[in-house]
Amino acid sequence: MLGRARTLLREVRHVAIATVNADGSPHCSPVFMVFDGQLRGLWSSGPQSLHSHNINRTGQAFLVLFRSDTGGGLYIQARASQVGETELEQAYAVYASSGHPVGDLSAYSNGAPQRLYQAIPMQLWVNQSEKDAHGIIIRDSRVEIPLDQLIPFRNLHK
Repeated sequence: MLGRARTLLREVRHVAIATVNADGSPHCSPVFMVFDGQLRGLWSSGPQSLHSHNINRTGQAFLVLFRSDTGGGLYIQARASQVGETELEQAYAVYASSGHPVGDLSAYSNGAPQRLYQAIPMQLWVNQSEKDAHGIIIRDSRVEIPLDQLIPFRNLHK
């Protein structure tokens, strides 16, 4: 289970992030995300996007990392927020280390069209499937992974 969680954190970059709208309805957005050594997920979004508004209002998000080719999934309940100006340079360094084109630091400062956001994990789970003799999933459950078993998280990028 730990190995699968580490692999997903290292390899999956497109993450589904779920938030709750003001009327209580769900909202889900795919984002490009990078994780630092403390499992903080970092992504950029426009402050006007619906999930950004939801995060500013509630401070909560639920992330799902998954690989459809292997069936592996990692679920993360998190506190989420816009990265503050005092943490921006350090968060940007992690985000830029992904090799994905991210522009320079000024692209995420006040007045710029994008901001960096962070999701700090509170709980993590991996999925565990039971299959029948034909390989058909007959039962699927989540198994919690204690945060201290993954932090510090190393080998972030291939």
